[in-house]
Amino acid sequence: MNAQYELYINQISGHSIFIRVMDSGLVAKSTSIKNSNEQKFYEWVNKKENYGNFFPIYYGVIKLNKDIIHCPDSVIRWLRDMYQQRFNYHHDEYLILEELTHSFESPSILDIKLGFNTQNQKNQQKYVNSTSSKIGFRINGMKLNDEIFYDKYWGRKLNKEEVVLNLRQFFDNKSIIDQALQIAESMIDYIKNYCQEVTCWDSTSLLIVHDHKRLIMKLIDFQNVTLEGTHNTDILESLNSFKQILFML
Repeated sequence: MNAQYELYINQISGHSIFIRVMDSGLVAKSTSIKNSNEQKFYEWVNKKENYGNFFPIYYGVIKLNKDIIHCPDSVIRWLRDMYQQRFNYHHDEYLILEELTHSFESPSILDIKLGFNTQNQKNQQKYVNSTSSKIGFRINGMKLNDEIFYDKYWGRKLNKEEVVLNLRQFFDNKSIIDQALQIAESMIDYIKNYCQEVTCWDSTSLLIVHDHKRLIMKLIDFQNVTLEGTHNTDILESLNSFKQILFML
């Protein structure tokens, strides 16, 4: 792939490194050293009809080295620091995915971590001590236009009432709320009908992008998703809870 690469400035949460493939509408996401679950998931869901309505479109895997990646001055500090600390010269494989913010100027972006609980004992307290255990999700990062940014640590401290207040700030007009409700309902149906093989959606997030007129909402983060074992409906319960709160806005 002949292209220029730069650190993706619209990332608002997560541990993976995202690299923007310039002028392409694509991003490269670093793969996990611990497992290949996310790549396996994308290769699986890529065969499903209309999966791109609810998941980022997947284009395969490439290899990148740090020498060809530009770091723009506009990158916020936590992202720049993560890039410096987490870039692994010995693990250079990246998933090529649809860039969900590509067609937006100064978008508002919301990352919602789904699930009432987690199978990862190390992360249990993040769920117990946040709204995850109460309403099935927590805010994992929020960016309003290019002016205001809140990180995942802020989101973990919010109670239900504060989550609702901040969602009202994010979903700032009826058209955007209606679009989110419609997509949420269709996403629930799609998971029921096309994703029965997924037995665990642990740590999956819902990424929402809008410009006050148009909205995109897709599921992301599949490092802990599994396609075998006992079926778990936690994600459906979480999405239904999110949908009910949208009705309250």
